[in-house]
Amino acid sequence: MSKDEHELPVIVTIGNPNTGKSTLFNALTGLNQKVSNYPGVTVEQVSGRAALLTCEARVVDVPGTYSLAASSPDEIIAVDVLSGEVPGLDKPRAVVIVVDATNLRRNLYLATQVIEAGLPAVIALNMTDRLEAEGIAIDEQVLARQLGVPVVPIAAASGLGLDDLRAAIENLLEHPQPAALQLDKNLDAAIASLVSRYENDGTHDRRLEIRRALIDKGGHAEARFVTRHGETARAALESIRAEIGAGRDLATLEARDRYSFIQTVLGDAETRTATSGKRWLDIADRLLNHPLLGTGIFVLTMAVVFQAVFAWAGPLVDAIDYLTGVLAGSARASLGEGLLTDFLTDGVIAGVGSVVVFLPQILILFAFIILLEDSGYMARAA
Repeated sequence: MSKDEHELPVIVTIGNPNTGKSTLFNALTGLNQKVSNYPGVTVEQVSGRAALLTCEARVVDVPGTYSLAASSPDEIIAVDVLSGEVPGLDKPRAVVIVVDATNLRRNLYLATQVIEAGLPAVIALNMTDRLEAEGIAIDEQVLARQLGVPVVPIAAASGLGLDDLRAAIENLLEHPQPAALQLDKNLDAAIASLVSRYENDGTHDRRLEIRRALIDKGGHAEARFVTRHGETARAALESIRAEIGAGRDLATLEARDRYSFIQTVLGDAETRTATSGKRWLDIADRLLNHPLLGTGIFVLTMAVVFQAVFAWAGPLVDAIDYLTGVLAGSARASLGEGLLTDFLTDGVIAGVGSVVVFLPQILILFAFIILLEDSGYMARAA
């Protein structure tokens, strides 16, 4: 007898935007999906039933994020999902961290934060089919040993490695092994002290939220922690920050320590060789990111976009004006003068025409926006 979806073990997929996370989610769940909003916020929750090798699970897709540092209620959803604090959603039994294999340095920042949460986790090393073309070689066993979690190479778009990933997820469900990663012993000890002091209700595991409350000064996790426990909790956070940070911001120290660890991991697990395509890309990056040349190229690009919006749209706008006049004249000639004629010519035709006349400019502008976004230029301009 098939179980109700809410009786199934919860699996969470999490990762940076544009890592193929949605593609993997769709491959695991097929058409067994439903969309709703997380309670209290207008953020989409996508969940579905996934068939593993010998059992089923409920897969919940967390909105793409670059970090667990939350500055708004929307962004703290990832923390709440991992902590089991979302109403109607059990604490996840396993976490699938989707990582772009061609951009490990950026992706491992979030991955290491999730691993520190202590949940059974597996790295889905996606887009491995592009590694050879990018001149990249990754030793998955070394990467797994350094991070302390299984690493499964996949290509979600083609289905490569998905059965291996299903097997790894099922193994985590049958033999849960909480991930263990410790980058700062003093910070972890302080968090353990806060947990024992404030979290005695036993209903939720809020260690991850407390970690973010301590590190992200002024963030949403801190605001909610203080609301729950009072101003004495804020004083406790400030005291620990002063003791550990010695006047330095903990978020800055976290970034320094995390990227230092990631660089060590990449030095052991990743090898990059130059390819002709990468050389051209590196040259383009140096030009577009240059303080002077990059700024000049940006100004020139924006000038071309805005000039094109008006210059290219001019003939189309004139054509729409002409057609509107022709239609209005034909209607007036056919119907003669009268209230109905005025309504059709001055109301319907002229009204619709005054709106449609902006369509060429809008279409051209959005075409440029799509081109600049998909080419990766906007990220370099920013």
